[in-house]
Amino acid sequence: MALQAENAAGVWTTASQTRQIDNVAPTVSLTGPDQASWIPHGVSLSATASAGSSGVSEISCSVDGRAQVWPSASAEVAVDGTGVHQVVCSSANNARDLTGQVASSQPAVRTVKIDETPPETVAFEPQNPADPQQLIVDAADGQSG
Repeated sequence: MALQAENAAGVWTTASQTRQIDNVAPTVSLTGPDQASWIPHGVSLSATASAGSSGVSEISCSVDGRAQVWPSASAEVAVDGTGVHQVVCSSANNARDLTGQVASSQPAVRTVKIDETPPETVAFEPQNPADPQQLIVDAADGQSG
C-alpha cells in the first residue's frame, strides 16, 4: 500500500507499507486410538494444525478441562489414568484482525477410554461335592466390562 500527500506549498511525501492478508481459517485434527475401544494404559494423541500464509501460532488442548498450549503446528497430548477422558484442541494462526484478535479453528474433540484396573476374580467352592474339579469362577470389571 502506498500513500502520497501534498501540502499547500506543493511539497509531496510518500509512505508505503506492506500488508499481508490471510483469509484461510486455521484447522486442527486429532489422531489416536479408536474412540470406541478401551485401552489398558495411558496414550498420546497427535494434534496437527494448519493455517494460511500467516502460519500457525499455537495449538491449545484441554484434557478433562486442564489446558495446555504448544507454540507450534503439532503437539503430542498425553492422556492417562483410568476413566473416560475428553480431549479438546483448537489452533490459532498468526494473522490479526482489526481488533488485534487471531483467528481460531473449530475444536477437534476426541474421547479416550482407559482401564488400567485388572478385573476381580473370585473362585467358589465346587457346586457339586461329587465332582470336586468343577469350580465356579466369577469375574467382574467395574470399568470396561
